Amino acid sequence: MKKIFYLLIAITILSCSEKKEKTVPSQLTTLPYIGNDIHLPEGYFEMDVASYITESKKNNISPEEDPFLQQIINIQSFSKDFAVYIDEKNENNSIWIVDSPYGTKMNKYYAKALFNTFDEEDKVLFEQHGIKSEILDQKLFSEEDHKYAKRSSVTHFEDGDLFTTYYYITTPQDAFMVNIFNTKRKDFEKIIRKI
Repeated sequence: MKKIFYLLIAITILSCSEKKEKTVPSQLTTLPYIGNDIHLPEGYFEMDVASYITESKKNNISPEEDPFLQQIINIQSFSKDFAVYIDEKNENNSIWIVDSPYGTKMNKYYAKALFNTFDEEDKVLFEQHGIKSEILDQKLFSEEDHKYAKRSSVTHFEDGDLFTTYYYITTPQDAFMVNIFNTKRKDFEKIIRKI
């Protein structure tokens, strides 16, 4: 499941439920490149990306062998400003926050194009690996002067499901992505809306 999980992460760059979510205990993290603070769920720690790359090189692990490393390299090719947070209790749960160099302001046309890109990339990836996936939710919403495109999906693996939620967020100053991978269908929308 880990390798497929890392493949799912890879599609985030190429390109939930409506139930009431309980309040999630959170910790405040400052992201200077976004110009905002963000509340992360408790128990998530920031991965040391530089150390991960160094260890991979020291152990002669190539990006072709490690999709997680490949994803980091892909992100670094267009944005130096990103962070990866891992759930200390389950390494399959992670939150990726990536500054968007494009700065596209959100509207319904851009959101539709974004969703179509995700759909096409997922279809190619999943057909190649015989994996079943389904879209749970796609929507565009606003919170004050922030606009959000949200897409949630579930991928079915032999040993369990992995829920993926992509947020593309625009503010008057910036645009960035928050990608959430979780085994319990947590999309942390209430926390994301606080950005």
